[in-house]
Formats: sequence, C-alpha cells, structure tokens
Amino acid sequence: MRLDRSVVDRLVLARHLYGAAKLGLESGSVAGLHTCANVLQDAVEVFLVALADVVGASIGTRTEFDKYFVEVEKKLSGDSLPHKVKLNRLNHVRVASKHQGIKPQIDELESILPAVTDFFDQVCQERMECNFWTVTAADLLRDGESKALLLAAIAAFDRGDLREALIGCRRAIYLEIEQDYDISQFRHDAPSETGLLALFGRYSNAPLWAQSADYIDRYVKDASDLIVHDTSHLAQRLLGNGVDPTMFWNVMRLTPKMWRTRDTKEWRTQTSSSKLTDSNVSRNCRYVVSSTTDILLAIHSQSNAQLTPGHEGLSGYPIRSGVRVYEKADRASTVVGVLDEEHELDIQYDIESIDGQTMFWRIVAVSAGYLSGYVIRDEIRLENEE
Repeated sequence: MRLDRSVVDRLVLARHLYGAAKLGLESGSVAGLHTCANVLQDAVEVFLVALADVVGASIGTRTEFDKYFVEVEKKLSGDSLPHKVKLNRLNHVRVASKHQGIKPQIDELESILPAVTDFFDQVCQERMECNFWTVTAADLLRDGESKALLLAAIAAFDRGDLREALIGCRRAIYLEIEQDYDISQFRHDAPSETGLLALFGRYSNAPLWAQSADYIDRYVKDASDLIVHDTSHLAQRLLGNGVDPTMFWNVMRLTPKMWRTRDTKEWRTQTSSSKLTDSNVSRNCRYVVSSTTDILLAIHSQSNAQLTPGHEGLSGYPIRSGVRVYEKADRASTVVGVLDEEHELDIQYDIESIDGQTMFWRIVAVSAGYLSGYVIRDEIRLENEE
C-alpha cells in the first residue's frame, strides 16, 4: 500500500505527540500529567484522521471523538478497532483535564499508554501496511540509491550521529542533482566511460567554460571543485521541479561539499568542514534532513507526474550475417557498423526513409559495444515473429 503524503505527515505528527506525552508522564509532575493526557489524546485523534483517509471514512470538523471509531469501522467490513474502551477513557480524562483542570491520575495514564502504543502498532501494520515507529515521508520516494541514502541519514540523525546525517543528505542531493554538473570526464587522464555514457560521449550541465581539461588544470584544487553549478540552469531546474531554491541553497551551505568517482563510485568528502562542528549543528541538521526529504519528494513527484510512453526493448537478431547499421534512415548514408553475428537489439522505433522506399528500425546493439543507428527492417527478424 502506498500512503499519501498527508497520511504520512499525520502519522509522523502522531508519533511526535506520543513522544511528548510519554515524556510528560515520565516527569510525574502535575503539569507533566496534564500534558500527557492532552497531548496523548491529540496523538490518537490525529492518527484516527489519518486512518480515516486511508479507509475512506467521512470525518467532519465537528465529529465527536467517539464517533471517529464508528465512521472508520463502517469501512472495515464489520471489523472492530482495538482498545476502544481505553481510548475513549483517555478522551474523558483529557476533557476533565482541559476543561475542568482536574489532575489526571498517574496510574490511570500508565494503564492507558500501553493501549495507545499497541493501538498505533497494530492498526498501522494491519490497515496501513507500515511501521508506525519508523514511517517517514522519505518512504514515499521511489526506490533507489538516493532514497536509501536519505533513509540512512534519517536513521543516523535519530541515533545522534549528526555528521553521518549531514553527509548522507548531501549524497542524496548529489545523486538527484549535483552529479549532472560533474566536469571530471573532461580531465586529461579521465577513465573511459562505460555503458550509455560511452555511447553518448562526454556531457555535463556545468557551464561550457568549465568543460575543459584546461579549466580543470587551472582551477580544480581538490575533488569537490569538480562539481561546477550552472546557477541559471540549476535555478530553472529547481523551479521546474517545484523545489524552493532558498531551501536547496541552504542545504548546500549546511552540508559538506563532495564528489563521487564516475567509474568506481567512491565518495570524496570534505569531512573536516566546520559545518560538522558548528554550535548550531543539531538545529541545522534537523533542518537539512527535513529539507532534503522535501526536495527529493518534489523531484520525484514531478517525475511521476510526467506522462511518457512505455518502452520495452524488443529483442531480435540478424537473419543473415553482414547486416549493416546506417548512420541515417537512408541506404545512401554512412555505414557505422556491421552486425556479423547474433545480437540482442534495443529497437526504439521504426520509420520509412525519406523517399518512402525502405522501412528502417532505429536500434541500439548493446552487445556490439552500444552500436546505434538504423537497420533495414526486412533484414531483422524479431523473436516474436514467425
């Protein structure tokens, strides 16, 4: 089940309120007990609103607390929610505390808290297919390396490892944005590109004046200098993805600069940066984790909203040796290669030649060193053809 952002945000809020209520109870003070009763009921109410969204229950602004259970259970095919008696008792304790100033009894709150804990745990597992204690907005991201890095950064922040949290967030941003401004492939001694990069050649969104070995020789002093932002291009990109530029640049300023090798994927990081020892590092790190999550969600949401045709590479092979690959969809164009043996082909589309006499396939032969071009349609037989 894929939860909506609003549902996840409510679950995170409910978890935060639960933590505040638990601290109030542990304090044992009169103020702490009042805080526990009021905030714990708020946590349950926010949680029930999230659950109502998931099951499609109708909850109005004037719906009484006990009616939340009624409306939600209407959508559960007769199933009942657990711990309703304890949770409704919590509501009575909270009303007495908030409206009449009656001190909650510590033993009663101590009996209610485990019921709330189990309620959150059980309902999340059974009805929302998530873990209440770990769910985060980052879970909504597409699976991939940047998501894994961000989740690891969040885990590092939760255990107090602020250094790893800041580095992890910057790495996630690097993979989503900064790596496109890498100029390392223009070095004199740059390793050969592989895969699709070998096919398309050296490319970067860095400013043109930085895309040269001469620039690198003169101005690159350490690995982090190999990332050169084209601020105009980057600003348009951020706005196009719904990312707040101020938020992005704040994250850049609060996290260490870095670069990743293109061949071995090893990280080079400015680990001695004062950003890791600043007196406000805890507050800054909380901001970075939250902002990085928002930035990646904006990028992924924009990507998911774009409608593109599906593409599945068709598999085929030459029916005879000597199938020529042309530069253009034209028999008279340059022959860029010859397929002398069986190859797996990624067939992108077919098109007639300009004179209308010949039908061509546009292909990429991965097993032939990413050879790309046009082949005559009649010279290729696909696996699904008789």
